[in-house]
Amino acid sequence: MLVVQAVAIALLLQAYIGASFQSCLVNAVPLSVISSAIAIPSVANLMGEKQEFIVYESTFSDILGIMLFNFALQDNFAQGISVVTFSVDVVAVVVVAILSTAALAFLLGRIRLHVKFFLILAFLILLYSLAKQFHLSSLVLVLVFGLAVNNADLILRGPRLHRWLHPEQLAAELHPLKSITAESAFLIRTFFFLLFGFSITLGSLLSGSLLLQGLLIVAVLTAIRYVYLRYIARTDLVPELFIAPKGLITVLLYYSIPVKHHIGEVGENILFVVILLTGLLMMVGLQLAKREPEIGEF
Repeated sequence: MLVVQAVAIALLLQAYIGASFQSCLVNAVPLSVISSAIAIPSVANLMGEKQEFIVYESTFSDILGIMLFNFALQDNFAQGISVVTFSVDVVAVVVVAILSTAALAFLLGRIRLHVKFFLILAFLILLYSLAKQFHLSSLVLVLVFGLAVNNADLILRGPRLHRWLHPEQLAAELHPLKSITAESAFLIRTFFFLLFGFSITLGSLLSGSLLLQGLLIVAVLTAIRYVYLRYIARTDLVPELFIAPKGLITVLLYYSIPVKHHIGEVGENILFVVILLTGLLMMVGLQLAKREPEIGEF
């Protein structure tokens, strides 16, 4: 669904603006990604499969959206060789993340000091810098590193690896990292959207053509989502159809677009309209959702 939505929006932009398909696709991917940072906290009151569907969908949308964005940025993305080069980059990211996790576990198992959090943080900064240096996807590398560190006991299996690397000690050090990451993420989201709001001029939001473009983009996204949920996934439409908010990852990807792929008609204002409209749709969906009965209700 992510790929179909991105291609549909890219074709829409190409027909409306006339830019190259690659530039339109690069600008369309951020508009197609579901923000897990907004979707997951919003479905805390839902239960069972509805909550699981939205949590997993938004999480994979973030992961695959970043990968699709990096794939679309390749100079030869429309050629067969692009699949090979992109696959090599992904494999390199996974290998680097796993080796870094093994090295981190090895060091933590031999450090006797109680202060180990900043070592993990330094490893994270080092990985990000190395990815930039070797032109790998920094976001994907950090993401895979987080997955590897959190599942070190599953990846570093075997008696020899356990004896040398001690992955259980790495797992014991993750609690402060998770706590600080959660609080930092909240703070960064707040300031990021504050700065995003500073970049928007209210006068331009009153433009009828801008609102029409935003409504058209959201309508295309929702129509494709309806077809998928109704005829392919064969799942409920309420609230799943309405909960596909755009947010931080959309803004992050947009600001990562190189200058040569910038499209004048797709700017902060159109992002704001799409984020606002999908947020309103999510609010409607949550109101329509059937809540689980409270304890004591009959």
